[in-house]
Amino acid sequence: MKLLKEAAKHLYIKLQKKYFSKLKLKQITEFYNPNFEILWKEYFNKNNLEEKNTQLCKNLTDTEIKLINTLVYRHRLYANSLEFENEYFINPVNIFTEEELKEQKNCKKFIKTGKKIYNFPTDFYEYSVLYYHNGLKLLNNNCIDYLENKDFIDGGACIGDSASVFEKEYNPKNIYSFEPLKSNLSAIKKTIELNSLNKVISVPLGLSDKQETTVINVNNKNIGGSSIIQSQNLNEQEEIKLTTIDKYAKDNTLDIGLIKLDVEGFEWNVLQGAIETIKEQRPILLISIYHTPKDFFEIKPFLESLNLNYQFKIVKLTPNCSISEVMLLAYPQELD
Repeated sequence: MKLLKEAAKHLYIKLQKKYFSKLKLKQITEFYNPNFEILWKEYFNKNNLEEKNTQLCKNLTDTEIKLINTLVYRHRLYANSLEFENEYFINPVNIFTEEELKEQKNCKKFIKTGKKIYNFPTDFYEYSVLYYHNGLKLLNNNCIDYLENKDFIDGGACIGDSASVFEKEYNPKNIYSFEPLKSNLSAIKKTIELNSLNKVISVPLGLSDKQETTVINVNNKNIGGSSIIQSQNLNEQEEIKLTTIDKYAKDNTLDIGLIKLDVEGFEWNVLQGAIETIKEQRPILLISIYHTPKDFFEIKPFLESLNLNYQFKIVKLTPNCSISEVMLLAYPQELD
């Protein structure tokens, strides 16, 4: 009887997936990567999570700590795929908070508005980018004024959607959009033309902690879905050149006010190649920390260990996915 119940549960989940996939509801068709599950499970098993969690939560607000605990709970579910699928596809209300469920409606409406403001060469309109501006919208006016007429580093530029928002909303000097994938570079060029951008400089390089040539795995089914460190479920490879933020900034005499990183799990390495720039120029940082558990738990404590007097915020910028678009926002304390 128990086996029959489990079989029935699996069948029901499959039917739910098929049904919701046809409806193309983003909150139900969240990308599920079994290798991602394994990565988190291994991290949970190898580390003292109580200690890691304590370090991460240091100097954060009660709201941010609640978010972190919620995300850790979701990752534990995610590491148990059947349990996650059961909650996610049958009882999504048990995964999403009441606030997220409400914001999902706002998200759907706003994306339609975003399509009227920005023109992209593909139907790729991210709520986290267009509504929250990768987190900049959540910072105070002192931070926004600090950015004026400074150079922006857009790490993981994808199709140029973030760069479009940065130019139109924040009056930068120039935006250096780093993107190694040929298909995305072509899309950035079109985005620049479609939106009449004149401050976006497309840089055909990836970012890392050293200069080298490497191979990147590309998922052509998911625009922007590429990774230097993951090779599973990806169907093509490209040879790319990597550089560091420190070297590029020095070689081009940049006055950097902002570093945004969304580089599919390579954020830790990119930061190691940007330490001198962060120390000397103290830019505002917008860093994706949801791709790997190391990024999630260790990037903030690492930056704090540099003793640069930064203020930190952890936010989740999409209501549609349970564990995606989690950002670390960091800025000099004097701007608070």
